[in-house]
Amino acid sequence: MTNLCLKCFDKYKEWAPLALRLVAGFIFIMAGFSKLSGIDGFAGMLSGASFPAAAFFAWLVALVEFLGGILLVIGLMTRWSSALLGVTMIVATIMMLISAGDYKYPLVLLASMIALLFSGGGKLSVDSKLG
Repeated sequence: MTNLCLKCFDKYKEWAPLALRLVAGFIFIMAGFSKLSGIDGFAGMLSGASFPAAAFFAWLVALVEFLGGILLVIGLMTRWSSALLGVTMIVATIMMLISAGDYKYPLVLLASMIALLFSGGGKLSVDSKLG
C-alpha cells in the first residue's frame, strides 16, 4: 500500500527541481537586490567582519545572488549558477558560525544548491531545451 501511494509521485518527479529552483531563485533575487540597494552597508558589514577587499566582494556577492537567482528561476546555466551560489553560501555559513549567528539558513540554501548542482535544472528548464 505504501509503495503504491509513493509511486503516484514518480510521474511528477520532474517538478522537484523546478520547485527548488523557483523558491531558491526568488530568495537569491531578493537577497541580491537588497544587497545591491544597500551596497555600502553590506560592504561596511563585510569590512567590520575583517573581510578582505570588502567593497569588491560586496559587489561580487550581490551580483552573484541577484543574477544567479534569475538564472535559477528560468533554469538557464543551472549547474553553474548553483555552483557559484553554493560558494557564497559556504562563505555565509562560515561567517555565521564564526560570529555565533544563525548558520542554518545559509546551510539550507547550500544544500539546495548542491542538490541542483547534481540534478541540473530538470525537464522544466531552459537548460533541458538547449540540450
